[in-house]
Formats: sequence, C-alpha cells, structure tokens
Amino acid sequence: MSKILIIAEKPNVAAEIAAALGVPRKANSYENNELIISNCLGHLLNIVVPEWRNKNLELPLIPDIFPLEPSKGKEEQYNLLAKLINRADVSIVVNACDADREGESIFRRVFDYTGSTKPVKRMWIQSTTKQGYIQAFQNMKDGVEYRNLYDAAQSRAEADWLLGMNGSRVLQSQVGRVMTPTLAMVVDRFLENKNFKSSDYWEIGGIFQVKAGQYEARLLNSDDDKIAKFNDKEKAQDVLKILQSQSLFSVEDECKQSLSYAPYLFDSTELQKQANKKFKYSADKTLSIMQSLYEKYKAMTYPRSDFNALPEDYLPTINETINHLGSLTEYQHIVSEMKHNQLIQQNKRVFDNSRIDSHYAIVPTGFIKDTSWEEEIPLSKISSDELKQILPTEEYNVFNMIVLRTL
Repeated sequence: MSKILIIAEKPNVAAEIAAALGVPRKANSYENNELIISNCLGHLLNIVVPEWRNKNLELPLIPDIFPLEPSKGKEEQYNLLAKLINRADVSIVVNACDADREGESIFRRVFDYTGSTKPVKRMWIQSTTKQGYIQAFQNMKDGVEYRNLYDAAQSRAEADWLLGMNGSRVLQSQVGRVMTPTLAMVVDRFLENKNFKSSDYWEIGGIFQVKAGQYEARLLNSDDDKIAKFNDKEKAQDVLKILQSQSLFSVEDECKQSLSYAPYLFDSTELQKQANKKFKYSADKTLSIMQSLYEKYKAMTYPRSDFNALPEDYLPTINETINHLGSLTEYQHIVSEMKHNQLIQQNKRVFDNSRIDSHYAIVPTGFIKDTSWEEEIPLSKISSDELKQILPTEEYNVFNMIVLRTL
C-alpha cells in the first residue's frame, strides 16, 4: 500500500500535524497505514562556502552552479529524510514547511538533492490549530504551483553569496546585503546627530471663534501653507503687532461631514512598528513573540505576513474568533455591544481578496491562555485592535474656519 510522506520544517510542527491527523509516533517519525510524517531542522542544506584563505581563488567568484552541502550537525536528519523520500512505498511527498519562500527553499533543497522525481504536494499552513492543519491537508495543491517561491528564495541566496563572498574578500571585512546598508544607516544617523546644530525659532498663533466653539490656529506661509517659522524673535513680534492691528480680510466658516476609517489590520512590519512605539520591543523580540504565539499557543495566525486584509469568505471565522474573545472578561463588554448593534459586518477595508496573496493579515484566533506577560501585551494589542478594525466607519462633523489678513 502506497503512503504519503509529509515533511514539516520543525519537529514541533511535525508532532502537531501528526496529532491533528491521528498519526502515532514510530521510531524517528510518525507513521500509520497511509501517512508518514517527519521534519527538517530549518535549512538542512546550504550553499558551499569556499575556504577563506585559498590563494588559488580568483575574484570575482561566479560559479556556474551553486553546489549544496549538508549543514554541519544536521547530516543525520538529512539522511533520514532522504531514506524516507526514496522508500518504495512512498508515492507522494508533501511539503508542509512554513508557508513562505524560505519554507519552500528548505523543502526543495532537500527534495531536489535526493534526486527524487516523485510527485510533490503542498500543505499551505495558515493557522497552527488542529483545524488549521486539517484544512491545509484537505486543500493540498500541486507543488509546481509554488515553484516560483523556491526560485525567488534561491535567487536571493545566490545573490547574497555572490555579494558576501566577493565583497568581503575585496574589502577584507564582512559585507552583506542586509548588514552593510543597515550599518550605513546607523552611521549616517550618528553623523546627523553629531553635526546637528540646534536653533530657536518662533511661531505665531491665535484663538478664533467658530460655530462649534473656540479653536487655536497657527500662522501659515501663503506660498506653501506650512506653519510660518521665524528665526528672529523681533521680526515675529513685528508681524504679530501688524496682525493684531488689522481687521479680518476674509473669513470662511463652514461645517462638513467627515469620515474616520478604522486602521487596517496588522501585517508583520506594522505590528513590529507598533510594538516598538508602544512597548519599546525590538523588531527581533516582537517577531520572536509572534512566532511563539503562532506555534506554541495557537493564539494568532501566520506572523510573517506582508498583507493587511483578510479573505472575503473569512467573516464566519472572524465571528468565531470574536465569540472566543467575548468569553474573556476584558472583551465581554465591547463584544456584547458589537453583537447587540450588529456591527460585525462585511467591510472592504478588512475583507478584500485583491489585497491578499499567499497570506493574509495577522489576527488572533481567540485562544488566549497561559501566555507570559511579555507575550500577552502584543497579543492584547492585536485582539483589541481587531475589534476596532472590524467596526464600521465613523461619521462626524468638522468645522473649518479660514482667516486671512493682509500685511
């Protein structure tokens, strides 16, 4: 009887897939009459790095092919996967590595290195809940549909290799695609700070009366509508005296209806920015917490998404998530109000297929328990913001008053 081999990216994911699909442990993997489940350990194969002090190397180093070799310390795991892939009773190999370019690369390097020509399927895992694994397994697609992701990852790896191997040898210092420009940004900012010369300036303001009450305004430049700034205090005082001595030349006083839209859902970058701004978390710390919330606690969806919308058929799932959140004390009141006023509706700013691709926005699953306080802070931010983001557009009135004077 032929079997399907499923390869996950990490041991814990393999164990969770096995639990979701009811496959028991057997030796170094999981196996029943239909399925075999095993895992990589991140990248098991890497591009060969030439010996640094090889005097026979001529620059630039541009190989016709980029040979791979097993990563140091991971040879045993590669050999195990190669043996499973080439088993006679395995008819289909399934890539269940992370749903991104690197996940595709981790699997493809191993599979291609074995020389196997067996059919490949893809489990595109968006949620690490039991139901998420089952849905990914039931909705597997042909692996060839994701080949471009591997090509993109491999092209980036080869470009990094070319830059690092050649640039580092020319400069006798480590050079990298990310490291070098990031260091340049830090140096530029340091020099800007070092060379900055502070100077005082003055602005002119006034208090005006409109239909809705009083408001404070600033003097603007007539040519660019920016706030006028004076480096000379006496000149600012002279202009102020002239303005105070003149009567109004023209006044526009109007009331307009305006709309306030809820912010977009989080993508990975925006969530990292918000965590840094509000909680002083570094980008790496936030990403590590997000990964833990995704893998360990099943409390949020895929954390490395570049997209800030949800599929248009995701509303039932959102309703389930909001029901879970409504069972928690801190969200009971707002969830009750949302349901009572029927505020949970299809919203193009939230549900939009044109703004998603292989992934969608980062949202909570509603399962929140036993998290540390450091993990709870960004998770609470995601959860509370999702409730705000799902709300309808706010309508309010804006009173505008434009006052002109001539000098």
